[in-house]
Amino acid sequence: MRFIILGFLLMGMACTSEPKKQTTSERIESIPSLTPTLIKSVSQIDDFYFGYLGLNSITTVDESILLPVFHPASIIKTDKSLTTVITETIKGRGPGEVQDVGVPSYFEERVVVYDQMQDRYSVFDTDLNLIREAFPPKGNYSMYEVYASTDSINLVFTKGRAYGNREINSTNLFLYNFDTEKLEHSLGIIGRLQAPIGKSINGRFGSWIYLPFGVKQLISESETAGRLWLFDTQTTEIAEVNQSFDTLRTITVELPTEDVTTEEVDEFIKHEDGENNYLDVESEERIRNAFPKTKAVADKMIVKNQQIWLKSNLSGPTQLWFVLNMEGEIEYKVHLPNNGMVTHVSDDHIGVRIDDSTFGLFTNPLIK
Repeated sequence: MRFIILGFLLMGMACTSEPKKQTTSERIESIPSLTPTLIKSVSQIDDFYFGYLGLNSITTVDESILLPVFHPASIIKTDKSLTTVITETIKGRGPGEVQDVGVPSYFEERVVVYDQMQDRYSVFDTDLNLIREAFPPKGNYSMYEVYASTDSINLVFTKGRAYGNREINSTNLFLYNFDTEKLEHSLGIIGRLQAPIGKSINGRFGSWIYLPFGVKQLISESETAGRLWLFDTQTTEIAEVNQSFDTLRTITVELPTEDVTTEEVDEFIKHEDGENNYLDVESEERIRNAFPKTKAVADKMIVKNQQIWLKSNLSGPTQLWFVLNMEGEIEYKVHLPNNGMVTHVSDDHIGVRIDDSTFGLFTNPLIK
């Protein structure tokens, strides 16, 4: 009997000595939380008023800031205190003129713009002087985004979707050569989740609407020439690829997610319907059926200074970003304004499109 009791005691000691494994929510809760503070916000600089801001911003080597603006169509260069317009592009169809700023890309002191209205790539220096222009090849794809982190001024990464195809697997990444005007390599990627709206004609819909929370291909330029960072949020792997789209390395990440609520779907439909009530009953039903049941783990990615910034889809009073190291471990949680859009992360600050016509700079709490 004495040996049996001793055995049970030893078993109990072995059990109690094992550390309790943290749940994902407990692990996330224990991560240091940081909240940047607003440095300055503007809706005009000098006599330039922002009608409708672009989707990103760029900090240059001379500490200036490039702000793309959809309306009036221009890219402006301003000082780091957002007080003076140093220079700007001109709207029009001539050399160096733009009608659609798209999402400009910056790498090694060159700015690359894909103007979708003119179907034209333009390369500028940091003072927005035109260096060269080129046109994508005519073919089966409609281009809509560009990435400048190649190892030559003659090359850009670009993204396009097959004409007339709205399927989630109809998007490709390409390497485009300005000299040959050809697409040299390609990689199939997933696009954004969409739902058709309105009436169909011969079984085809003319209008589609993008849905939030769905899986997508996140892309960030690498700080190393000739490379891109890719994160297909259907997976747990962030990959760094070269110009042939060969995988150089992968980083495994584990991020929290949650289910999409009925209230979130209702709120999206109400917001999209607006005051015009243009969504008919069938369109609303198609939107509801297309909505994901579970949120993708991330909605945006920025890789900067050997850190990976990932915007979470988790609901809450703030916009939540996870900052990971290059081993995929979450080091910080960063809280930003809920309805804003992070446009850049730099050594000095975080750029945020606060609303359609207001741009703000926030402190970067990771910089000591």
